[in-house]
Amino acid sequence: MPFLNPLFLVGLLAAGIPILLHFLSQRNPRSIEFSTLRFLQQALAKVRRRQRITQFLLLLLRVLAVVCVVLAFAQPRLRYSRFLPPSGRNVVIVIDGSASTQAGLLGQSHFKKAQIWALRFLNTLDSNDRVALFIPGSRKRRRIFPGTMNHAVVKENILSAHAGFMRIDLANELLRLLREFGQNSQYRQCEVHVFSDFQKSSWPLDGLRENLKSTPWRGMTIFLNDTSEKDLENVRIADVELNLQPGSKQLSGIAKLRNYLDKTAKGLLHVRMGGKDVFTRGITIGAQATADVPFEVALPPQTGEREILGTLVYEKDNFEPDNRYAFVLRPQEHVRVLILGHEHGNDSRYATYYLERAINPSRAADNLLQPSIRSELSKDSDVKNIAMILLCTDSNGLEANTVNRLTSYVENGGTLVIYPDGDPGRYQKILNSFKSLKKLRVSLREYDVAREILVSTSPGRGGLMEKNLAGILKTGQFKISARRIFALDLSGMDLVEPCFQLETGSALLLRIPVGKGVIWLSALSPRRDYSSWPTHPLFVIFHQYLALEAVKKQIISNHLEVGEPLRIPVAMGLLRLGVKVTTPEGEIREYKLERRKIEEPFLLQAFPAPGHYRVQLEKTGEERNVAVVMPSAESELEHWSGAQLKDGMRPLRVYYARSIEEELQNLQYLTRGYPLWPWLLLAAFLFLLIEEIYANMRTAQQVSRKQVMRTGAASVPGHPGVRLD
Repeated sequence: MPFLNPLFLVGLLAAGIPILLHFLSQRNPRSIEFSTLRFLQQALAKVRRRQRITQFLLLLLRVLAVVCVVLAFAQPRLRYSRFLPPSGRNVVIVIDGSASTQAGLLGQSHFKKAQIWALRFLNTLDSNDRVALFIPGSRKRRRIFPGTMNHAVVKENILSAHAGFMRIDLANELLRLLREFGQNSQYRQCEVHVFSDFQKSSWPLDGLRENLKSTPWRGMTIFLNDTSEKDLENVRIADVELNLQPGSKQLSGIAKLRNYLDKTAKGLLHVRMGGKDVFTRGITIGAQATADVPFEVALPPQTGEREILGTLVYEKDNFEPDNRYAFVLRPQEHVRVLILGHEHGNDSRYATYYLERAINPSRAADNLLQPSIRSELSKDSDVKNIAMILLCTDSNGLEANTVNRLTSYVENGGTLVIYPDGDPGRYQKILNSFKSLKKLRVSLREYDVAREILVSTSPGRGGLMEKNLAGILKTGQFKISARRIFALDLSGMDLVEPCFQLETGSALLLRIPVGKGVIWLSALSPRRDYSSWPTHPLFVIFHQYLALEAVKKQIISNHLEVGEPLRIPVAMGLLRLGVKVTTPEGEIREYKLERRKIEEPFLLQAFPAPGHYRVQLEKTGEERNVAVVMPSAESELEHWSGAQLKDGMRPLRVYYARSIEEELQNLQYLTRGYPLWPWLLLAAFLFLLIEEIYANMRTAQQVSRKQVMRTGAASVPGHPGVRLD
């Protein structure tokens, strides 16, 4: 049992004072001659025994009271196995470096507050304490493990760290660290100090408690130190819709802003292109509301660059990183649409005949949409700058390279439309070539003669395309004649969006999102002898809508969130690829990429902060600009409370604090032990109280006995005037 003030134990010598006073107060008995009375001697012996017991108890109470007072001044502490040692501790410091920690008030971010707090805590440690450091999410890797007793190194790493722009799952990071500590015998008894704003997106508590059951956490103590501020003003540029018509010099768009605070926000929105503000507008957004801000600007003159870089900027709130939205524009004179199928040679019996005319009805050379027909994709350049691909299943299958290029094209944001031709087996075979379509099953419904079929809007499941097309119709219904219907079984398919319903129960068109792109499937063939669908006006309007939507994706190119990889599809049979990346600050970094299979794209992880990056491929010489924005989840700035964190992290021993003083108070309790001095003072008071009560009762008994002897003595018979005392 440790004592905070052991010098006061010298005061235990004072416990001898009552004993000394007891012996000094003893009186020597006087001998008085008296007649021999046997009963009087017996009574006297009984009284003496009672007095000895009484005097011993009173002496014991006085001694115990003195001992309790002295021990209380010495401040003993009671320690259990769960308490921390006063020195030689294994301390782990974890500082949250995710993007949300850059928010803050009065110029002090959550991350800066965590740094100051961690440094103050570091100064309280003993020189024999080993300190490990982890700063997940910081711009440069910060990790010191195993721990060191050189606290100056830890301090230097904390001071030089900067919060990053990524979303970090800090709860799972902590789990991983605890498991790593469990494999290291030195850290099975340790204390982990986490400094974070505990934003809900970075601390998914759902399922965390279940995972902790399999974590070797016993012997570990977790200190959760909350650096968050309440009621932070934050307006995020959530999305931007840009519209740049091919050949146009005017850019129009709508900036979608969201206010996360429970009060009205006011600020300025800027559009910057070519290093200048080309648009500025003051805006007001209601509490917890969104606002659409339209803008229109003239494009700056191009200086040899095929792409135009721009940034939307909102000012000003308490979280600056999500106030910027970078974009890359790729102006185009024409929109290229690729039709995969057999050349028709102006023969209307081929499916490609009607598809080509749906894209360019007038077949004019200066038309906005320009189709081209190919039977295969032999190289990656065949899909470069293609807005949309129409695939006719008029062959027995596709080559593996063609399927890989189509898959990569769709996953990177392309639009692919697959049409059946004559044989459902060929349709099924081509669908099976795509991993995302293998669950689909095709069945053929065929009639001897063409049958008139009613087509109507899908009940409750139709998407934007169906709404646009239905808006053209007065009744929302139309009729077509069909001899062959390729029904699609959607069992096991998620996120499928139908567009129009045939009266036979099958959807006319299906929209299936794949990666960043989309695949459309049709239940009717574009051949005129199978249905009248290719000659219906909506057939042309559908393809025109699809092409224009695809153009928007192509104009806004290479748009990523921080931490998201850039997919680089490269053929040439390469398994390794060198890439140079120019950061927004102008720094050039080199990367060596690898892939396991040539049909897979290369994945480039090289975008740790928002802004514009330039990517150059060494083998091909291709260059592209990439616009990177903040992760949307980091803008919510919603934080867990201490009670929620403790409940979500059971069965860990968790201590929560919102200031260094609270944390030190928790540490004082765990390192010094449980204080006993209040209980000792209480015990001393009780001992003195009992001694006083007992002494008073004894004195009262003696007085009562003497009064009885004075007033109650009997007269001796035959001797008047004589009484027995």
